[in-house]
Amino acid sequence: MKIQHRQIIAHLLSVAYSSLFMYTAVHKIVLHAVFENILIQGLSDSFPATVLAVAVPLLEGAVALLLLFSTTRLTGWLLAIFLLTVYNGFIWYMSFTGALPCSCGSVFSGLTWREHLLLNFMLILLATVGVWMDRNLKQAVLPAPSS
Repeated sequence: MKIQHRQIIAHLLSVAYSSLFMYTAVHKIVLHAVFENILIQGLSDSFPATVLAVAVPLLEGAVALLLLFSTTRLTGWLLAIFLLTVYNGFIWYMSFTGALPCSCGSVFSGLTWREHLLLNFMLILLATVGVWMDRNLKQAVLPAPSS
């Protein structure tokens, strides 16, 4: 595949991820109280839940922005993988408590928790492809070292 085609695919993938993370960030901000209550139920403590209820949407918004620029895209991919992994861990942990409240919107609200975990796992794999593409494209366009 030509470098231009790979660049277009990498760009479209990062824009799609950026849109997903911006959507989830805005959704959590709009439904802040609901999101915070879910965290309180899961963590059984209001202090870290209150901090996370602010920090998570800010981090998601940061990921969305980082993914839009080629100079920060790799950092955005790595942070996206981290956030999705932590979120999967939270879902897994909550599954043992028996309470899995959901503040998901749109398409995601119709998913079972098993489907949600599977989707997140596929998103992690796709973000890993994004990391790989970003690294390979940067190497492909770097000039060869002079002797």
